[in-house]
Amino acid sequence: MPNNPARTLVTLLMCGGVAFAACPTPEKTTPIPAIQGNTAQSPLKDQKVTTRGVVTGIFEGRLKFNGFFIQDKEGDNDPATSDGLFVFQLGALDLKIGDEVQVTGTVKEYLNPKARGKDTETSIELPSEVTVCSSGNTLAPTPITLPRNSWEALEGMLLSFPQKLTITDLYRLERYGEMGLAAEGRQFVPTNGNTTRTKQQNLDLRIVLGDGASEEYPSPVPFMQDYIRLGDTVDGVTGVLRYDLDTYKVEPVKAPTITRTSPRPEKPPFVAGNVKIASMNVLNYFTTLEMRGATDEIELERQRKKLIATMVELQTDVITLMEIENNVPTENPKDPKDPLQDLTDGLNEALGGKVYGSIKTPKLGSDDIRVAYLYRLDTIAPVGNFKIDSSNVFERPPLAQTFSRKGSKETFTVVGIHFKSKGSCGNTDTDTGQGCWNQKRTEQSKQLLNFVNTLSTPNVVLVGDFNAYGAEDPVKVIKEAGYQSAEERLPEPERYSYSFAGESGSLDHIFVAPSLQSKIYGVGIWHINSDESQYLDYRQKILDLYTPTPFRSSDHDPIILGLQLN
Repeated sequence: MPNNPARTLVTLLMCGGVAFAACPTPEKTTPIPAIQGNTAQSPLKDQKVTTRGVVTGIFEGRLKFNGFFIQDKEGDNDPATSDGLFVFQLGALDLKIGDEVQVTGTVKEYLNPKARGKDTETSIELPSEVTVCSSGNTLAPTPITLPRNSWEALEGMLLSFPQKLTITDLYRLERYGEMGLAAEGRQFVPTNGNTTRTKQQNLDLRIVLGDGASEEYPSPVPFMQDYIRLGDTVDGVTGVLRYDLDTYKVEPVKAPTITRTSPRPEKPPFVAGNVKIASMNVLNYFTTLEMRGATDEIELERQRKKLIATMVELQTDVITLMEIENNVPTENPKDPKDPLQDLTDGLNEALGGKVYGSIKTPKLGSDDIRVAYLYRLDTIAPVGNFKIDSSNVFERPPLAQTFSRKGSKETFTVVGIHFKSKGSCGNTDTDTGQGCWNQKRTEQSKQLLNFVNTLSTPNVVLVGDFNAYGAEDPVKVIKEAGYQSAEERLPEPERYSYSFAGESGSLDHIFVAPSLQSKIYGVGIWHINSDESQYLDYRQKILDLYTPTPFRSSDHDPIILGLQLN
């Protein structure tokens, strides 16, 4: 048994002095499980207590959240109460992992002022006395197997996760140094059509891995090895569990092992066929600054380089663009450039000649963004004029353009789509499991079919951002009309083009009319965006992780369809 001489640190906050005393007897202490209790808040809140435990994690200094974790040596064998506790203390700590300490202080429930919820973390705040009773104690972490639907009873405890965990969320990595992990692989949106899990089952399989610090925008970025992507796996997660910023997270006491199981696809997937059509979201490409897109010339140039780098690699016969600025080009050199022409010129310059042209249209609809087309001048040609849906169902009306492959009389019509988004619910069309505005999108699907029926050819390809996952109502309407989802020809794990809140899925689709379905020769999704951190895009200057590559050129992945025409 460790039996070091007791040392007591009494922190005098006004002058920073230290006094020494003998270690009190255990009988005069309140056990940690009694402080934690079996509810969300301590039954001893705001009371002064003396407790004892083994130090399991120390986090001190400017970049840390100031304090240490202790855990009862034996525990109370009650699964409803935690054996661990956080002690909030400022300044340097003369402590080591394995020290058994006795702490006197006031029980508090901490709520981060940046939190959105009201849940708190139980702790002892600014103790008046911290006494080291012995050193060299060992405390084995409690192994945790996911799924798990409640964490309160483990708050403050040392845990280990023997399962291989998959990175499913990078939204807060660069800002807060944490990432979302899940057992049993990548998580898909329950309404995507390629999973049987419910939303709650997905949540029960998750845990957040922190970096043991509280500084925003840490540099270097924790866990980053050149890059890190959704789908990479993590082993050896061991740390103490704390609650902060509306989530339970494991603060590691040793570095986990990250394996690159989701390598970057440097090139688009091979897609067979002699006519190739791509769907590409350009993440609000605005040459008018300080609107939806770039806020200054530096951001605009960064955005332009990433988008052009993506299109250089795609080089499909038709590139259908979403989220390009919906403006009216002018001849005045003082006005912003035509964004479509700007991308066309940049792509041709990168390719060393006049390889691509674009379909010129007036302003379309009432939204600030629209759909547009680029096409290869050497392989295909537009046939007739574009057509626009004239109903009032769309803020961003569908745009139809017929093309023919050079050397062939066979034509095909591409209809560019961008349906109503899932955000900002109205008073009536609320989220009932398929996001806000599902009724609106379903109505748009029906009107889209009406519009398509007015076209002069049955050879129709619907391309774009439907803002609906693969098993949702708007998609069902399209499929029930006989259109085939090209991506359903892909293996189920590949069926995603977008990631949100730890779940992957496809908001982007290519649907093929019955007359062309026998001519589908290939389909692929180039996962260059949805698996990457948002802090790699053109807008993020705080950490400046920008590179002029296709990766995170948008938040949606490009989809490619290959047709074999006569």
